[in-house]
Order: sequence, then structure tokens, then C-alpha cells
Amino acid sequence: LMAMILDDWNEPDAYGEPINKGFTNFGDSLYTMFVTMTTANLPDVMVSSYAHSRLFLLFWIPFFVLAVCVFTQVILATVYNEYGDEVTEQEKRRHRHRMMGMEVAFRHLKADVAHNKNGKEVDVVSFETFTELVDVFRPFNRYVVEKKFIRVCFEALDADKSEALSFSEFQDMCVVLQTRFSVTERDSAVRKWLGGSPAG
Repeated sequence: LMAMILDDWNEPDAYGEPINKGFTNFGDSLYTMFVTMTTANLPDVMVSSYAHSRLFLLFWIPFFVLAVCVFTQVILATVYNEYGDEVTEQEKRRHRHRMMGMEVAFRHLKADVAHNKNGKEVDVVSFETFTELVDVFRPFNRYVVEKKFIRVCFEALDADKSEALSFSEFQDMCVVLQTRFSVTERDSAVRKWLGGSPAG
């Protein structure tokens, strides 16, 4: 519409710019309006036509409302929803694959004799086997838990404190093993320095 209206209006406006700047032909008009949807060329794109006639607001305002406030938001929402669905599906696949790997690992690591946990005979992984597993992981992952924290990790996984990990407890192993532990001393350096004094 703007191309048909402005394609022959070559006279300059009050600022020396041609009235049909950006609307000299149909291709330029499409490009100009596409850029306008992104608000990258506002308000420059409308200055020439608006300075020539205030009536061009009857075109610009509806276009801004429909293209910028409605159409662009619909596109953004659609793209975001598709992206969210794809990320969710990838996360589900990753979780399924991890669970499959955990099941295979548990079958290989479980003790030969079932363990009694909460009155039920279940397959378990012992602390000794868990320690060996951590040692195997260490060359492949520099963030794997330090040896002095292996017992802490095991007890964090062993929810029922039975000194053995059932499969439900073993599932959390990946997260716990990649957690970096550090020891924070209770007393600060200043308090140690003032130790024995009234201020300490």
C-alpha cells in the first residue's frame, strides 16, 4: 500500500529527505516494513511521510499495533513454545538414557547376596564397591569427589543409613559424585590470632 502511494513522490520533505524514502518500489517497501516490525528504524522510517502529511498516521499507527504489538509477539510466543518443547524432549531423552545407564551399572556392581533394607531383600551396592567406582571415575573427571569425602557422599546417598545403596539410592549417584565439597573452618583467622585473649 505504501509503495503504491509513495512510489512517485520524489520531492524532498522539510528536512531534505525524499518523502518516499524506503518506499521507492515494492521490494524496498517490503524490506522497510519488515525492519519496522523489529523497531530498528523507528521513528526515522515515518518521519518523511509524517512531516509531509499528518494523515499518514492513519497508516502507521494501525501497522504498529498489528505488526509490532500483535504479530511479532505471536511469532515470538510460537518460537519460544517450540523451543521449550524441544528442550523438554531433549531433557527427557537425556534422563531416560541416564537411567538406562544407571540400571546397567547397578546390575554389574550389585553385591552377590541381597541385603535386607526395611524388611525387604533387595540388591545393593556396598561401600567398598562404591569406593572402587569413584576411583575408576577419577581419571576421567577432575571434578569427581575427593577421597576424603567419599564417606560423606556415600552417607548422603544412603538415605536409610543401612551401609548399602539400593537402586533408588544409587540413582542419585551422578549428581552427588559431581558435587564439589570443601571444608570451612569454624573459626576465622582473626579469631585464631586472638585466641586466648579476652577479645578472642
